[in-house]
Amino acid sequence: MKNKTIYVGIDVDDTSFHFNAVCKDTGEFIEDKTKPNASSLLKQLDRLKSKHYTVKCCYEASYCGFGLQRFLSKNGFDTQVIAPSSLMRRSGKHIKTDRLDAKQLAIQFSNDQLTYVNIPSDEDIQDRS
Repeated sequence: MKNKTIYVGIDVDDTSFHFNAVCKDTGEFIEDKTKPNASSLLKQLDRLKSKHYTVKCCYEASYCGFGLQRFLSKNGFDTQVIAPSSLMRRSGKHIKTDRLDAKQLAIQFSNDQLTYVNIPSDEDIQDRS
């Protein structure tokens, strides 16, 4: 059985992590939120993986830096950090909710419409220090 790819957009903030997942093969959308820590998010992503999905994650570059990306990658999840300026937003009235932001991230990620931030290696970080 071939795994279907599911694209997960994560909206990171201090009160919770909202995530929305989209599977282009089935048209399925999954929406949920977790406590604002990486281990809670990992449990939810492991549930998706257990349903035979190949899970690809992304989140918008923010105050949390690359820590979440490194944590998820070490735990087997392909994770990208997205440049906030690459998100396409509708003009006019904009309703800002974490749930909708996560959904837009997932949709645009699944359609390869986002620009990824270059993640510095551990050596690069040491050189900068």
